[in-house]
Amino acid sequence: IGGTRAWEDYTQANWKQTPYNKAGLDAAKGFNPRTQNLYFHGPRGTGKSHAAAIATRPLIVGGFRVSTISIPAVIDEILAGIRSGAYSSLTQNWLQRLVDEPVLSLEDLAVEKPSDHTIGFYYKMINGRYELKRNGMIITCNYSPDELENRWAAVDGQGRVVSRLREMCRGHIVSFAGVQDWRAVK
Repeated sequence: IGGTRAWEDYTQANWKQTPYNKAGLDAAKGFNPRTQNLYFHGPRGTGKSHAAAIATRPLIVGGFRVSTISIPAVIDEILAGIRSGAYSSLTQNWLQRLVDEPVLSLEDLAVEKPSDHTIGFYYKMINGRYELKRNGMIITCNYSPDELENRWAAVDGQGRVVSRLREMCRGHIVSFAGVQDWRAVK
């Protein structure tokens, strides 16, 4: 579910409802991993990870296999493999896991600087799930799909990754824009 903080603190009881985050809570509570993918986007500290935890908690309690993955940690591990000579096997192992996982919560998509490597990795992961028609993915990202497409334009000029994400998450792309950073509130 994303660690101790997410398990203990990111609950429905602790959700602070605002007009700007109601759609996020509704999407999380209604999440069906067999038929949906969710894409939560907005500024930092607005409840995206909280909503993802609310979506996955009942699945875990119900016996579903759920993996919450920090994308920056995966990218760092794979890039560290360049020095150790394990780059290729790490990349393939992570891709296989991320494509095959029945319920996959991806935290902090696109926080790293876009590069051929990262966009290629994202393409293979997203396209793998796309081609298998694998639902059950929850993504948190600071960027809307349009912002993400612009951010990645220099590396993915055709917008292939974002195009697939839009289709996979159609009807379940939720903005947290307008919500104040809860970490900055005293």
